Amino acid sequence: NFFTIYKNLDTLFVEPRDLILKGQPFAKVGNVDGNGSHLHFEIWKDNQVVDPRNLIVDYKEKDVSIR
Repeated sequence: NFFTIYKNLDTLFVEPRDLILKGQPFAKVGNVDGNGSHLHFEIWKDNQVVDPRNLIVDYKEKDVSIR
């Protein structure tokens, strides 16, 4: 019952609701309004937002949005 949302993408390599495997490229990140490339990423489970830092060790260690 997990799903993810990705925003600020430029080019998609998959269709919505496709299963994406670990390490599989699925999109290119876009440069929104000239503010540089960045990705908006959400994880949801059963209609509740989940903090990705609690599920993905690399994300927790490398996340710069809270520094």
